[in-house]
Amino acid sequence: MKSIAEIVRHPSPTGSTLKVVADVSMDELHFEAAIKGELVKKEVANRTLEIGLMLTMLLAKAKLAGYSQVCIVVEPTGCYHELLLRIAENRGMETSLVNTSAVKHMRQVLFGDSGKTDVRDPTAIRELAERGHVLTHRRLPEVFQVMRRYNVIIDTAEREIVNAKCRIHRCLKALFPDLDFCAGFQYTNSGRAIMAAYGFDPHAIVRAGLKRVTKKLKRLVPRIRNCTLVRLVDYAEASVQATPDGRMNQARALELQLAWNDLEFHEKRRADTRSVLENLYDEARQSDPNLPKPAKGFASKINLARLIAETGPPSDFNAWRQLMKMAGLNLCERQSGKYQGITKISKTGRRLLRKILTQMALPLVKKRALFGQYYHHKRNVEKKKGGVAITAVARKLLKLIWGVYKAGGEFSADRVFVCESQFAQAA
Repeated sequence: MKSIAEIVRHPSPTGSTLKVVADVSMDELHFEAAIKGELVKKEVANRTLEIGLMLTMLLAKAKLAGYSQVCIVVEPTGCYHELLLRIAENRGMETSLVNTSAVKHMRQVLFGDSGKTDVRDPTAIRELAERGHVLTHRRLPEVFQVMRRYNVIIDTAEREIVNAKCRIHRCLKALFPDLDFCAGFQYTNSGRAIMAAYGFDPHAIVRAGLKRVTKKLKRLVPRIRNCTLVRLVDYAEASVQATPDGRMNQARALELQLAWNDLEFHEKRRADTRSVLENLYDEARQSDPNLPKPAKGFASKINLARLIAETGPPSDFNAWRQLMKMAGLNLCERQSGKYQGITKISKTGRRLLRKILTQMALPLVKKRALFGQYYHHKRNVEKKKGGVAITAVARKLLKLIWGVYKAGGEFSADRVFVCESQFAQAA
């Protein structure tokens, strides 16, 4: 007796597309295809030569069977599936993706349990492909591909900067416990000068004395306040009583210096990468002049570059709701019978795109900023939580950017909360 997985409908081969599914792992590929009703299964290494030979064999079999095209369908794996798709594209084959959650649920439907194996996965993927439940595998122009890679570098640098600052905070509390300036003082010009001159070592500051400390730091930061210098020495004199000089103090100073070096390294990497990304955005605007221009009170060039790096060419989308889904900002309802759950965003899209939109929205929610009134109405009148209100602003901002792109003009704050007919009458 045939299992449910084996009872599938195979399309007529003449002039049709053969769908070849592959379950991808780090070292192996598990292929599966139904050619004229015959189920073909192969396992090959996830290496260039082996994949090339396998695709050549599949193309030959498909041609003999009367298929006009071959489509490779895979489940996204982060990075391991990219080699297969690149080789398939170079050979003129179509490529598609399937949703990982859909594969999981289809596996439960076909086999009646929640087990997962490399043998089962291709069957679930093939069933989704035969039903047409596939996702478009976008082939981005080169400039957008490069922008996306640089965007990842910036995001990595930003996360490492946060990590370095957390380490610096812990090290300072151990090395200089009585330092009592405002939060973030160590990252100001004055704080960086103290780090360069004395490494925030209270023993070094006390040994130097107020006079020499003043002379040295004034040379590095001429506008540093005298009261700041006096407080610094006072804090150092208090701290040396709790942190005796010795090997432990030297270890703490070294740990702080290493964390500081990491901070400066990643700050420089972020600055250099931002410059490159801005130049790439200018290049992208030459090929598509409709891409939004940076404007004060709207968005900076680097933020627009990072946003477009994640979305790819906006011309690929037919409506702003498709962008919402890509960002995971589309709304999902939970309702069954009399039960009415909370409507939330799906969060199934690109995580980095949501993060960038939130970063872009934060400076726009000040009371006199573009979305200030909208945000504070959400918070104060509708009593929404801060995260919910910021998400609403991020949705508005993404829709605004889409509108600016489709209009092909420059950003105008007068158009944001006014419909087209009202704007025309005012003009």
